[in-house]
Amino acid sequence: MKPFRLIGVAVVASMVAMAFIGASTASATFNTTLCKVKEDPCAAGNQYPSGTVLSGQLAAGKTAKLTGALEVTCSASTVSGKTEGTLGVTSLLGTITGLTFTSCGSTCESITAESFPYVSHLLNTGGLKGTLTVLNPKVTLKNCTIFKITCTATAASVVLDVDTTVQPPTIKAINEPLSLGACGNGTWNAEYVLTSPSPAYIES
Repeated sequence: MKPFRLIGVAVVASMVAMAFIGASTASATFNTTLCKVKEDPCAAGNQYPSGTVLSGQLAAGKTAKLTGALEVTCSASTVSGKTEGTLGVTSLLGTITGLTFTSCGSTCESITAESFPYVSHLLNTGGLKGTLTVLNPKVTLKNCTIFKITCTATAASVVLDVDTTVQPPTIKAINEPLSLGACGNGTWNAEYVLTSPSPAYIES
């Protein structure tokens, strides 16, 4: 075989190998735990136990904002929950047990989260980051606009981005779609910080 053909075969072979490595990496999955220290894998003694209470609030200078059929901006919001396991194969199970919205202007008389708890799944995506999927959240927005309409915001799930490369960790809702029932549709954006437990790292 001529030298230039050998070079061509070698290049093609290396490209195939790189593609295979890339596909394997993309399909990789991790265990998921909340770790007290930055170590991978997280030693059993450093894993936060099942039942660990989680608390969060809006990041400084951030708002929880609903846009779409209704325009609502809240300058205060809290979230609470707990873990339902210690180390999850793929994802770590948990529940959201509380969610509040206050200082929301005059668009609606009240905004109340209902139907707790919401099942949640924390997924380790690598590099101290992950996603938190919350199933079937429900928030009632009562007596909104001059027409005093009541709308219920729901979704089969919302997926939040979690970043533990910073402490306290951040939890972001980025353009999450919501159904507002008879009122139409909306989009939710918010950025929370996890105030407890601290510190907390997503590890395997």
